Amino acid sequence: TMYGFLWNRKQDRISRKIAIKSIAKGGLGIPKLRDYINALKLIWVRKLKTSDHKWKNIIKVTYPKVTLLEQLGSSLPIEELHLNKFWNDVFQAYKQFGRKIKVESSDELAAEPIFCNDKIQVGNRSICYKNWIDNKVFCIKNILKENGAFMTFNQFKEKYEINTDCITYIGCVQAIKSYILKTGLTIDNNMSNHMIKTLKVIYSGQKGARLYYEVLIQDANKPKCCEKWETKLNTDINWNTSFKKIQKIREIKLKWFQIRLVQRILATNVVLAHMGVEKDVTCSFCGKERDAIEHIFWRCEHVKRFWEQLQTVVNNACANGLFVNLNESIILFGHDCSFKSDDTFDLIILLAKFFIYKCKVKKNIPQFNLFRNYLKTAFEAYKYIATINMSYDKFTKEWQFYQTLMES
Repeated sequence: TMYGFLWNRKQDRISRKIAIKSIAKGGLGIPKLRDYINALKLIWVRKLKTSDHKWKNIIKVTYPKVTLLEQLGSSLPIEELHLNKFWNDVFQAYKQFGRKIKVESSDELAAEPIFCNDKIQVGNRSICYKNWIDNKVFCIKNILKENGAFMTFNQFKEKYEINTDCITYIGCVQAIKSYILKTGLTIDNNMSNHMIKTLKVIYSGQKGARLYYEVLIQDANKPKCCEKWETKLNTDINWNTSFKKIQKIREIKLKWFQIRLVQRILATNVVLAHMGVEKDVTCSFCGKERDAIEHIFWRCEHVKRFWEQLQTVVNNACANGLFVNLNESIILFGHDCSFKSDDTFDLIILLAKFFIYKCKVKKNIPQFNLFRNYLKTAFEAYKYIATINMSYDKFTKEWQFYQTLMES
C-alpha cells in the first residue's frame, strides 16, 4: 500500500486520519481512494440539476423517484429505486456525503428534509411517509408555525388534510426536536433556505470534485503534534499559518523536512537511541542537554550563536529595511504574530534549518561561514532553474534584498 511505501513497511508515524488531510490543514495530502471515487460519483448528482442532455429524460422515466431528490434527504431507499450498478454507487456516495454536511444556521435547519434523513430517526431508522410527501410535507419548515414552534396535531391535520394518527405525528416531531438539540441551534420562525444544504453544496461545485472530496474527508480534529508543541513551548500557535507556510514550499526535499519537523517525527538522538542506532541521547552539538527538536534548532548554545550571526547580517546588510528579531516560533514554524516576512526570507530560514540538521547528522557544529557557501550554492541552483523556466526577472525581484548574504 501507499502507507507501506511511505513508512517503509513500518508503523505509521502520522495517523491515517491526519495523513489524508491536505498539507495546508496539517496532513500529508495522501488520497483516500474510496472517498476520492465517491467524490467523482457526486459529479453526476450535480449533473442531474445542471445538465441539459437527453439522458436526464431517460433517468426520469426509468427512475421516477429520483425527481424527488430536492425534497428528500440523502438516505434515499436505494433498494426500492431498482437502480443499475452505476446509479446505485452514485446515490450511495450521496448518502455518505449527506452525513458529513452540518447545518450552521436556523434557515438551513428549517430547510432540512424530514424524510430519508439519517439525522431524523424514529426507532433508529430514517422515516418516509408517502401520504405526507403526496401532500407536499417535505422539510421541517412545513410543520412549523410562524413563531418557530411546531404545529399541534390538529393544526397539522387541518392545514394538510393528511390521514395520519397522533402517535405518528408526535413521534416525528420528537425525532426532529432531538436532531435540533444536537445541532445546538434554535428556530424562532418558519423561514428557511430554498434548498437542502447538502444539495446546495453539491450544486455550488462548478467544476471537478475537489470540493466534494474535501467534505468527505473533513475532520475537525487537529494533528496530535499541535497539542504536543503547545505543551512543550507553553504557548498558543497559529496552526493555520504554520501549515500554509509548508504548503507554499516549492522544493519537495525542504517541504518534507519541514513537515517532519512540525509533525515531530524528525529523527533526533533520542529517537535513534530508541531504535538502537545511537547510544547517546544528548545533543550532537553541545553534548549537555537531551536532544529534542526545539533544542537542535533553537536552544543549543552553538545554534543560538549561528542564528545571532544570521540575524546580524540580515539587519546590517540586507537592503529591504526589514528588522529581524529571530525567536523560537519564527525558526520552528516560519512565522510569528509580531513579525511579517517575505517568501525569500522564509526560504533562507528553511535552508538554514536544513543546514543545521545536516550538521547534526554529520556531528559537526554549524558554522555560519559554511552556511553562506551552502546558501550561495542553493541560490545558483534556483537562478539556473528560473533561467530555464523563463522566470529570471521574477527571481531577481524576489532575491534583490538578500544579495549580501551570498557575498563571502
